[in-house]
Amino acid sequence: MTKLDHVDGFAALCEALSGARDPASFKLKDPGGERMRRALKDPEASELDLAILLRQVLLAAPGGPVDASAPLPLPRPVGATALAAAGLKTVHGQRVRARAWRPPWIFQTEFEPDAVAAQAADRRFGIGDLGPQADPFVRSLGHDRYRSVGQRAAVRAALLTPAGRSLVIDLPTGEGKSLVFRAIDRFGFATSPRLDAQGVTLVVVPTVALAYDHENACRTGEDEYLAYVGTDADRRARILERLAAQQSGLVFTAPEAAVGSLRPSLIALARAGRLKALVLDEAHLVDAWGTGFRPEFQSLSGLRLELLEQAPVDAAPRTILLSATLTPETLDTLEVLFAAPEPLELLSAAQVRPEPVYYVAPSSDEPTRHRTIEEALLRIPRPAILYVTKVADAVQWAMRFRDLGFRRFAAFHGDTPDEERIKTLQAWRDGRLDLVVATSAFGLGIDYPHVRSVLHACVPETFDRFYQEVGRGGRDGRTCLSLIAPTSADIRVARGLNRERVITTGRGLQRWSAMFHHPDSQHLGGHRLRIRLDVAPGPDEDDIDLIGERSLQWNARVLTLMARAGLLRMVGGVAQEEDASGVFETVEILDTGHLEPSVWTSRVEPVRADIAAARSRNLALMLRHLKASDCPSVLVETLYRADRILAGCSTCGLCRSNPAIARPQPLRTEPASPWAAPPVNPPLADLMTRGELVVTYAAEASGGFAARRTAAALAALWACGLRLLRFIGVPPLVFGRALADLAELPIMIGQAPTRAASRLPSGPEIVLVGQNAGFRLATDVRQPRVVLLPQGYADPDRPGEGLLERYNGSTMSLEALLGRLST
Repeated sequence: MTKLDHVDGFAALCEALSGARDPASFKLKDPGGERMRRALKDPEASELDLAILLRQVLLAAPGGPVDASAPLPLPRPVGATALAAAGLKTVHGQRVRARAWRPPWIFQTEFEPDAVAAQAADRRFGIGDLGPQADPFVRSLGHDRYRSVGQRAAVRAALLTPAGRSLVIDLPTGEGKSLVFRAIDRFGFATSPRLDAQGVTLVVVPTVALAYDHENACRTGEDEYLAYVGTDADRRARILERLAAQQSGLVFTAPEAAVGSLRPSLIALARAGRLKALVLDEAHLVDAWGTGFRPEFQSLSGLRLELLEQAPVDAAPRTILLSATLTPETLDTLEVLFAAPEPLELLSAAQVRPEPVYYVAPSSDEPTRHRTIEEALLRIPRPAILYVTKVADAVQWAMRFRDLGFRRFAAFHGDTPDEERIKTLQAWRDGRLDLVVATSAFGLGIDYPHVRSVLHACVPETFDRFYQEVGRGGRDGRTCLSLIAPTSADIRVARGLNRERVITTGRGLQRWSAMFHHPDSQHLGGHRLRIRLDVAPGPDEDDIDLIGERSLQWNARVLTLMARAGLLRMVGGVAQEEDASGVFETVEILDTGHLEPSVWTSRVEPVRADIAAARSRNLALMLRHLKASDCPSVLVETLYRADRILAGCSTCGLCRSNPAIARPQPLRTEPASPWAAPPVNPPLADLMTRGELVVTYAAEASGGFAARRTAAALAALWACGLRLLRFIGVPPLVFGRALADLAELPIMIGQAPTRAASRLPSGPEIVLVGQNAGFRLATDVRQPRVVLLPQGYADPDRPGEGLLERYNGSTMSLEALLGRLST
């Protein structure tokens, strides 16, 4: 069914509201209108739910909200009470209009905040900001274009990662990080000497819901299990069977399973050279959660080293760390945990998010905050998320939602059962939920693009957390609303949470000594130890019973602190007897003074102080945002470092009150790949003179035979190491047909007269010259290349002469090249 555009869609929706048209007879392109259309057929939708969605449709109506009106919903009557609560007024008896909403926390000269979000103006992926043409291998995954130049750079850099190395990719929310591991799974790595997509790509995700989300997006049939999560024994057994048989494909799992029940299978795959990559999705959580309540995130570093030790050198798994928000401190943690034995490389395409429109309500008491949030919930466009810090607050707000009259809502927090979480996320993706009250984990990595409003009835303990949560809105590149309504009590809670993750040096040494001397800890030879983590911090009366989950988390933080200080490194797990109990980590001691207070003072204390200071700075940025005296984009650049994030303008009160100070959106630039393409291999390398070979082709050749021969030549060049193809001028159609036939080969394409302008990675390349392109042969070839030149190509500087008449390098025809490379 064809989706109606904005104007026709609004007219059709009005007909449906009046009862003149069945809502099931059409669909709308506009997400807000489509949500309203579907809600008309939803028996769970309340009158208030429908009234708020109707208000959203009117605010986004063609021509603007001032004169827009719509019929009263006849198929699903909405009473006067619900209409008034949602800010709608009846006109001429049978039609409604939206009243203007001017809350006290906006400037009186501003546009209404709900209208700004409902109209969802293009901010990042508009018509004039189409992404670049996709490489042929990406087109075979169903994408005609990359989402952005950043996504193109990320995919290319990932596929060029050398065996055993680690790459961090910092790519903005909404730009498709999942394409990275899908490409790895489908094509393998372009650094391999031959096409070999066989093997397993392990993707570690932070939540069960995200694992299922990726599975649904990637699997080819409903009976294909890719997510090793949950309690379904059959699902887990079938995935283990696939791994035991060394079958290729993606596997999504949590860090606990990766370092636990999956570990033997992963080691077996690594030994066989069949584990292609370890991918960490939402890698910033290694620092944010791994040093707190989920230490297995950091135990992944030890598992990685173990896998590298077991794998053949030329088939060692790559480590790809994906994130949209990386503070310098988080990057330092990733460097400590995942760099060895060689340095970590970073590809950063980060930019200040242009979609959020920021509002800050004045700090107040709890009753006033409740009124502020409730008033906003009765106006703001859907879908909307209300974030809180405490589980109890989420529960209370959910009860209040029901009292107000909402029905299309859910609560999502730490006590929500897994099955309910999955149902909530599915309903959210399907558009059956308009509102969710949640703690921080909701929305993490879930690719739902159309969230229009994000509210905070709390103060996050870091600006990093706040920015990530705001980032759940506007993933479609369109404006979204951010409103935070703080209280003084919130700030006290935020300060407490901010402080609690940084242990003192004395207490850290005490905990390390307890782990080191525990009878279940054992020496494994050399400097390696098997350390038990779930132990009490000491024998004192106040400590002896501290052996629960909380103590385990603190002990995990101690190991991370020691690793960052260079006292040890985590190197993996060890096999245990089936009846063994406890939580263990294998570490390698790097400093024999690891039990000396003086060493902790000189080595650990500076690191601990830096961590504490960084968290304090992070909270300070959050508090500066509450004062509304700084542009949020400046705070973002301060947090993530201005030299690693593209500046921009986030719409805030400062630029709304004085548009002259708003910064223009900068042009995106493509980051350079940290890796070069692989070197040229024999026999092609033997055919080159001074790193260059000119191959002539018949420009007039056409038809299926010519396309097949051209494809065979390009495939032969690929087999000799050439992964980069640069067009100069317009290539003959036969090359386009040939490349379409080679879509399973990771060939990276650029079109520009110079190498720098093409934005291709460095390394050997194929230069395909079209007719009359004004091409000149260089006297100094800096990187090996094969030039594909039309037969009889004229010298642009010497009329009447061919370009090759004075060339003294190696030349041959395309057919001759094919013959030489086929022998």
